[in-house]
Parts: sequence; C-alpha cells; structure tokens
Amino acid sequence: MGEIVGPHTSVGMVHQDIPISTKRHRNHALEDPLDTIPVGTEMYIRPRVTKPFFDFFAEGFAFDPDSIRRDNFHINPRYANPKVLNETALMLLQERKDLFDKRAENEWTEHMRDWRCKRRQWELTLLENEWIHKEQSMILPLGFGIDNLVDARRHIEIENAKERAGLISPFEIGLRDRERTQPYDEVIKEMAELDSAIKQLEGMLKN
Repeated sequence: MGEIVGPHTSVGMVHQDIPISTKRHRNHALEDPLDTIPVGTEMYIRPRVTKPFFDFFAEGFAFDPDSIRRDNFHINPRYANPKVLNETALMLLQERKDLFDKRAENEWTEHMRDWRCKRRQWELTLLENEWIHKEQSMILPLGFGIDNLVDARRHIEIENAKERAGLISPFEIGLRDRERTQPYDEVIKEMAELDSAIKQLEGMLKN
C-alpha cells in the first residue's frame, strides 16, 4: 500500500457520516461497511512512498485509505489546490526522512562502527592464520606473500581510523551477518523508498 505511519497534517473535517471498510472494494463500493467516521471528525493527510504519495485518514480509525475521497469531507481551502497537497506530502516525507537520519546518528552509528571494526579484525585474523598454515590453505591466492599480509594489516588500520573519525556512513554494512544486520536492512530499504518518493515529488512540482 505504501502507507507511512508518522508525520501528518490536518486538512479538513467530516461533514457527513462516512461508511468505511477495512477491505478493498472494486470502485470503492462499500456493500457492508464495517465502521463509520462521524460528522465533525478531523481528517489528515499522510505521506506515502508510492503514487499518489499521500492519502487521507482519520485518527483512531483503521480502514482502506482508497475508501476515502476528498468529497467525503470539507477540505480546508488552503489544501484545495492539488499542488498544495503534493507540497504538503513532500514536506511530510522530508520530516520522516529527517527522523530516520537522527535515529541513525543516535542509535546505529556506534553499533555499526563497532561491528565493522570487529569484522575487519576477524578477517585479518583469518588471513594471518591462513598465512601461518599456508601449506594447507585453500583460500590464499597463488603468490600471496608477506608483503600482501603487511598491506592487509595497513588497510585495516586505515579503515578503522576512518571509523573512529566518523568518515564512513553508518549504513555502509559491507559483508554482513544476516541475523545481526537484518533490522538495518528494513531501515535502509525504507530510506531508499523515501529518497525515491521525495525525488519524484520534487520533479512533479517543478513541472
């Protein structure tokens, strides 16, 4: 559905009871409404990461957003222009992205830096062990010598120095332990969707 739970803005008020359903119906025909949004309920716009990039909802009611249309409620004159609705959706998408950026800075950065440093050290230790037992090694490439091992150690030192200096993005996961990094995959996916939606909306508003 492309829905986003997060920033939203009030855009109007229900002027007559609206029958709603939690299920999709062809052509929005609600033969058996499961609930009703009463007169006087405030209506909101919230952003989506897929076209049309926003939908309307009433707080406290769960329903298929396609069952709500603009003629179901009095819309604030400020939002009567479709361009203003798109501009509002863009603003809300940007707010959502800002929340993700702050969360990345506050929660994920140190965890991912620590994980990457340990991962590099593990790889270096594996390489050193293979070098010590190179006669039995099945992973060392032909011609791998002590100079290559020294270069590997230097590379690890440089990369870890970049980590400590904050020069590597917290989302640069690289080779991954799926169990430990899976929660970040979902975040990275949503951030990519947000970026895509923002760019598309910006392009629409320029035309």
